[in-house]
Amino acid sequence: MPIRNQPPEIRAAVGRVMLAARRHGDDSAQALAAKQHLRCAVLARDIRASLSAGLLTGDHRRELAAILADAR
Repeated sequence: MPIRNQPPEIRAAVGRVMLAARRHGDDSAQALAAKQHLRCAVLARDIRASLSAGLLTGDHRRELAAILADAR
């Protein structure tokens, strides 16, 4: 999917990855942190889409809540 079709938070995260890689190198701590932020933004977008489409059952929601609670 082209970047222009992505939500603003995804576009901003991609921009931060590109800027960090350009300024500090692709394997720098700054670039890796920006890439992690992008992955989190994409995951949040996918979870929202799944919830709004009704693709997650009650068991899925409980499991996801437990995973997210452990990640904090």
